[in-house]
Amino acid sequence: MKINKVTTSIAIAISVLISYGFYAFWRGETYNTLHFATIIISLLFLVLTLTSAIGISFKTSRITIIIRSVAGMFFLIGFVLLILLANFSSSLPFLVILMGGLTLIFVLIVYAVSKSRQ
Repeated sequence: MKINKVTTSIAIAISVLISYGFYAFWRGETYNTLHFATIIISLLFLVLTLTSAIGISFKTSRITIIIRSVAGMFFLIGFVLLILLANFSSSLPFLVILMGGLTLIFVLIVYAVSKSRQ
């Protein structure tokens, strides 16, 4: 696994800007636990998926392409889910369970693909 510093820093900057968007355009009561949890969870999830999508290279180009494709799909799915949860849900446990499960599934798939011998 090789980390490209430039594209990784760009991925982190994009994730920070998107998370700031969740902070700035929050519709509910601000400065509560759900507000901050949404921001932190979105930042962690978006950094993980976007860094995997554009900032990391693996041993073979086949594994890199598969992981980038999976990371891009999870980034889009997670981004849409975060938008929906931020606008229509007021349940912190639902947010944590849904995004935590999505993150764990993503990490499991990336681990399985990276350990394959292709």
